[in-house]
Amino acid sequence: MNNNEGVAELDLPSSSEAGKEDVPSPEEVAEIFAKLLEGKEAKEIQSCEDEKGPYLRVFKVLRRGEDKEYLYMRKGRYAEGSSAETAIYAIFFNEAGEATGAEILARYIGGQWEINPWSTE
Repeated sequence: MNNNEGVAELDLPSSSEAGKEDVPSPEEVAEIFAKLLEGKEAKEIQSCEDEKGPYLRVFKVLRRGEDKEYLYMRKGRYAEGSSAETAIYAIFFNEAGEATGAEILARYIGGQWEINPWSTE
């Protein structure tokens, strides 16, 4: 029995095909993180790159009473996961360390970052 019956699969490019899409430069990724993390205490806990630059960056945002991470992933499929778009997400965790929710903070569209105006961050 197929457990995915009725569920559409995303057609994501592999990391080698992602070059056909707009790819932010390492400087653009650093600049958007600087903007999103301004005034916040944060520590980078993961970073992965390929020949096109960073495809995954994760910052733990340190704030008393809250546990969250800001995660950047470039569109594509990688060993660490996959994304249908190039974006930065805020991921929220409970006291047990389980993810409880997420929201998109910014998307890379048409060669520029668009910050989500409805973000709670």
